Amino acid sequence: MKKISVWIQDFKKLITNNYYYVDKTKSIYELLISNNYYFLSRPRRFWKSLTLSMLKYLYLWEKDLFKNTYIYDKWNFEETNPVIYMSFAWYSKLKDLEEYINFNLKIYIEDKEYKLKDFTSSIDLWILIQLVSEKSWKQVVVLVDEYDKVILEHLQNPEKAEYYREYFGSFYSWVKDADVYIKMFLLTWLTKILKMNIFSSLNNLKDISFDPLWYNIMWYTWEDIEKNFNEELFEISEDYNMLLEEVKNKCKLMYNWYNFWSKNWETIFNPWNINNLILQKKFEYYWSNTGIPSAIVQYVKSKNIDVKDLVERINKNELIVSELHLKLEKLDNILPEVFFLNSWYLTIRESKENIYILDYPNLETKKIMWEFFVSLIKPT
Repeated sequence: MKKISVWIQDFKKLITNNYYYVDKTKSIYELLISNNYYFLSRPRRFWKSLTLSMLKYLYLWEKDLFKNTYIYDKWNFEETNPVIYMSFAWYSKLKDLEEYINFNLKIYIEDKEYKLKDFTSSIDLWILIQLVSEKSWKQVVVLVDEYDKVILEHLQNPEKAEYYREYFGSFYSWVKDADVYIKMFLLTWLTKILKMNIFSSLNNLKDISFDPLWYNIMWYTWEDIEKNFNEELFEISEDYNMLLEEVKNKCKLMYNWYNFWSKNWETIFNPWNINNLILQKKFEYYWSNTGIPSAIVQYVKSKNIDVKDLVERINKNELIVSELHLKLEKLDNILPEVFFLNSWYLTIRESKENIYILDYPNLETKKIMWEFFVSLIKPT
């Protein structure tokens, strides 16, 4: 039985404690040699933090962690780079943002860890990157996890949400002119709703969220599952007195996830669901059992979104959006269907000439829409 984790988000802790890792370093390697500036949007529990942690250790010359992976004999571990790492995953609207940044922003230079105050008293990422680069005499790697969590926490207050969206637009606006100081720059989002004003200034930031080249960078394809967990799926089939093929079909029905790249190609599977299935040997909705973000719940309530209407249109294959609808400029202008698509409760089933037909990714999200979101809105 493989030793499998669902909670560990630090790559070094995962490997040194001998947990099983499905190798994703081929995609990571191809990403890093292709460009320097990226934006990636994925739902919670999709291993964004684990992936950023892996990138941190790549640039800090932790070669031993990558034994038996694709990247081990291809990456230049002789060349280290300082890393600035900032995660907003644990931010809540009750916390002061500047105090949160001061405490949680970390700088890694070789084997030493610093905080923002060790370099400057100003919360100015541009100044910090210059100071870190000058101290190390090297270009800096900047990794920012769940940037939009701050905005999501204030989503039911559009004025405040827009304020923070503009704040971060200014916070990152200088990046396009910072090539001399930056080795690699990656921002991750929970949703794609909140990116537009960032991209007006960061026009060199490549959005790989729907890019078919990187769709499998931090989750499982069906090929990954069969290759790595076939034995465990067979054990589940014995426990359930089912054929192995029946177990696989049920797994696909319950846990297949998103068509991120707007074409009818291979979907992917949330590692949170699959790892829990292997550990628990039970078919349950593990992702939704971790809770639905309160910010999304409050937004649906405050806007009185008619989720029942969305469900009825999905059932008729009539829930359609255009490319124009996806180009959000203001939070108040978002269509309900675009909101749920960008919050990952819906996916793109078909696309034709910039018109997208939306559907549920799987039975789990269908259950959430039918049994939870519909019940939030009471008849008037």
